[in-house]
Amino acid sequence: MDGARGGQLRPSSMSDNGLRRQRSTCARRCRFPEALALLVLMVLPLSAGCVSGRIPMIDPTGERFFILGPVARQPEPGKPQCHDPIRIELTPTKVVAPVGCEVVMLAGVCGGDGYMLAREPVEWMLASGGVGEFLTVGRTAPLDWLVGFSSGPRKINNNYALGTTSSSYLCLNRGTPTASDDLPVERGQAWVAVTSAVEGVSYVTAYAPGVKGWDSHTQTATIQWIDADIAYPPTSINPGGSRHTFTTMVTRHSSHAPVEGWRVRYEITGGPPAGFAPDGAPLIEVTTNDLGQANAEIYQLETKPGVNTVSIQVIRPASATGERFVVGRGATQKTWTAPEISLRVNGPTQGVVGDTLSYRLDVQNPSDLTAKGVVVSDTLPGGATLVSSTPPPTSSGSTLQWSLGDLQGGEIRNISLQVRVDQPGTINHCASVTTSDNLTAQNCLATTVLAPSLRVTMTGPPTAEVGGDATFQAQITNTGSTALTGLVIVDRYDDGLQHASESPRVPKGTIDRTLGDLAPGQTKNINVTFRVVQAGEQCNSVEVQRGAGGGTLGSAKACLTASEPGGMAPGDQPQLKVTKTGPKQAAEGSQVVFKITVSNTGTVPATNLTIVDHFDVQLEPQRATDGNVYDGAEMTWQVARLDPGKAIPLQVVCQCLEVADQTCNRVTVTCDEGVRESADACLAIVPAAAAPAAGQPAAAGLQASIASQGNPVSVGKQTAYRISVANNGATAQAQVVVTVTVPPQTTPVNGSFQGPTAGAASGKTVRFAPLASLPPGKSAVFSVGIRADAPGSATARVEVTSRQQPEAVAAESTTTVIP
Repeated sequence: MDGARGGQLRPSSMSDNGLRRQRSTCARRCRFPEALALLVLMVLPLSAGCVSGRIPMIDPTGERFFILGPVARQPEPGKPQCHDPIRIELTPTKVVAPVGCEVVMLAGVCGGDGYMLAREPVEWMLASGGVGEFLTVGRTAPLDWLVGFSSGPRKINNNYALGTTSSSYLCLNRGTPTASDDLPVERGQAWVAVTSAVEGVSYVTAYAPGVKGWDSHTQTATIQWIDADIAYPPTSINPGGSRHTFTTMVTRHSSHAPVEGWRVRYEITGGPPAGFAPDGAPLIEVTTNDLGQANAEIYQLETKPGVNTVSIQVIRPASATGERFVVGRGATQKTWTAPEISLRVNGPTQGVVGDTLSYRLDVQNPSDLTAKGVVVSDTLPGGATLVSSTPPPTSSGSTLQWSLGDLQGGEIRNISLQVRVDQPGTINHCASVTTSDNLTAQNCLATTVLAPSLRVTMTGPPTAEVGGDATFQAQITNTGSTALTGLVIVDRYDDGLQHASESPRVPKGTIDRTLGDLAPGQTKNINVTFRVVQAGEQCNSVEVQRGAGGGTLGSAKACLTASEPGGMAPGDQPQLKVTKTGPKQAAEGSQVVFKITVSNTGTVPATNLTIVDHFDVQLEPQRATDGNVYDGAEMTWQVARLDPGKAIPLQVVCQCLEVADQTCNRVTVTCDEGVRESADACLAIVPAAAAPAAGQPAAAGLQASIASQGNPVSVGKQTAYRISVANNGATAQAQVVVTVTVPPQTTPVNGSFQGPTAGAASGKTVRFAPLASLPPGKSAVFSVGIRADAPGSATARVEVTSRQQPEAVAAESTTTVIP
């Protein structure tokens, strides 16, 4: 059973079924209890419709549901079927159903030998003291007129109807496209459909005139009509020793308005020692508030990992319309986590003698709790020497140690090592980690070190003209007796050569290509063709490496002399200079300005310049110097001419979308004369709480920021506000509530609210459900989508409170709405 399902009313007669299927009845759709599948016309688990002899069965109490099996024994071939009726059986006797839906009651008249009897009259009555009315009554079998059976079923009025038990199997087709809501009625059963538009109790009596015994010819059932939907709390995961609030919400099924004053009972039925505030009792009963919410705070009586199972009952209190009773049952789970530690050694699996190999030790705390006193140890194998380490180790020699302090929940620390290998063979690089809480982990990586055995040669044309093509050929041969795997060839060439792969996304002057594996004695030839774009000596060189960034196994170089067509001197061309500046650090959600300057320091003009600005994913351009074209990944300007001594100033304003150690904005400039230059500006994006104003210390406790994801925005278009909430204090913040007020020129878009908790809109205000806990140094991100309705300067405001910080922390963001 999924106790976290929302919008469901669960029947009081069962603990493991709820309203989960919606079926068509006339012109409306209703929800029905799964346990009453046979009784409610709209709910059947049989996807193929009615199947004779294979139908759901309900026992007389309405307490249990069986998938298959006959409702009553059917006559055996040749056995007499006429017996005196001795009693009537009505099923079920108790029903809980939503208002406005249809409930079907079944009654069978039993003979002396236990077989149901056909063509027996049944009278249906609704007590005048209750609610509800009859909709329709069961019809006779199509061929009953052939045997003189004329008194067919009929509804006399809304509270009284006449029926008969069927003489054959019937399939009640509701007229919907699907056959899964068809209802089978077996021989010897009569039926009637009941509904109610209001809450209350219907008392349905079935009377069989043919039964002689006064204590056996009637049976009465009750239908409790409820106008409510229930949303049970989802499962959750929290650090051991923390607290969490479960929220069950009860709303009206008809109007979706909150239901106040109902009772919700929470009971811990399994798991480690835990209880509910304020006194740690395993059971608590709370009342829904004016929002329809019933809140219960759970906490551990003894800090340890594990899972608590919590059963939930929703109880309608006694009132003038009925007695107190359970209307729904659900369950949820609370998982408590404990500190953990893990370690992984990353690096190459193959190297060459003399290589400097790069290793990275990843230390992670995968739990939600702090791992204290973390120390990493690394013993270098024989034949390996440490070249550098970031951060530096606290000990030297072949055994290295790093004291990392405490690791917060979910935090990862990296240690980068540069290790030189001086002898062939297989080295086993192992590292371990320990904490002051006696947590340990170890990981190893084996690296095979090979002796150099590669010959590389390069050939190419000795001369070429500017504007023509030149082809170079690299020849790579494995001269050793061992296969070389994972080879990469790196081609580096001078500025006077231009390759077809060059674009603003590919750095000029370098081509990386996977070479693959070379068997002993195998040779591979690689051809590369360049367009010659500058006069003078132009060189092309190749290096063969063991993997990207690995050690070099061999290299070669070839050069040519390029001349201008018609005798143009090498210096008769434009000289472009590109500079780019920007801040070195900015806060998440803030806007930063990058400035670009393109100047011609040569003696001839540059024509048809293309200026392309490319942004890393953490940066999103908001506005820039006019004349640009932005395709979602790059921003481009086209300039027809740049004379000597002149410069082009450009500016781009970017939004800092998320935290990053380094993110860059790169600009590349090309022209028809073959000149190509580039520059970049990089910065670190830090959490909003970690970036106080200049000269101001960071405030302790909660910090909030809000930023528009699109500025400006046109009327009728949608954008979103991104809200970041950080805990800059030394202790956890509990019950963190985020409230966003959107500008009057905008409307919040339902379904667009995102965050660790659910959000709901009321007018221009969006309120997120409380966040149970925000650990120190951690942040949470929320998002609110809006639609622009009217032009103007629109200012949004976010306010954040917590149990420890009840005075709201606020931040604002202004968006320009244009016509």
